Amino acid sequence: LNNQEVVSLAENFVKENKEILPQSFVVDVGFDDNHKGIIEVNGINNAGFYEIDKSKLIADLLKT
Repeated sequence: LNNQEVVSLAENFVKENKEILPQSFVVDVGFDDNHKGIIEVNGINNAGFYEIDKSKLIADLLKT
């Protein structure tokens, strides 16, 4: 998978489940040679921030 495929997978999941998702959340996408899918969904307060661009996250959250 390339980055756009990962983003598309997450976006499609959100479109299909937007009625039941919290207002702010993160979606973990996983894949290997044979499978791809959503691993978990967490509210933003339970997100692991790991190696993200925190300034971009904050800017995106302020837009909503």
